[in-house]
Amino acid sequence: MIESKGMKSLVRQTVLPFPGKPVSKSEHINTEGYLINFRLLIVIFEVLLLCSCRVTFLPAYDAGISEQIDQVSKAVDKLYLSMLETTASENGGRTFEKFAAQYVDIEVEMNSLLNKNKIRPLNENSTRICEITLQLWIKYKQEHKKTIH
Repeated sequence: MIESKGMKSLVRQTVLPFPGKPVSKSEHINTEGYLINFRLLIVIFEVLLLCSCRVTFLPAYDAGISEQIDQVSKAVDKLYLSMLETTASENGGRTFEKFAAQYVDIEVEMNSLLNKNKIRPLNENSTRICEITLQLWIKYKQEHKKTIH
């Protein structure tokens, strides 16, 4: 800052970092305010970046479980496709008793998958998916058991 004293007043002028003409106070850019705002913006951005990122540990790939999921899926498809191929009147139709053994076999496999997923570390999501799938399977099995065809 350059200060010059007049007869009755004190006039302050600000000099920019470049050589050249001085700038009056009314034309002066408040770089300190911008610097504080810029730093605040950087801090906010860093906080948002750190809060939005998270590390999720996943269990290692297990080919055995993957193969078992595929086998259970095929068994479920086979059950429903064989139900679709039978009519309501031929050989007992679509009664539960006709498909009970397949229901039991599939439920046994689903229980096995659930138990395998429970003992694997870092596998809460897959375990929960197995639990939901098994609950729905039992629900639909009970509905079929109640239905008379």
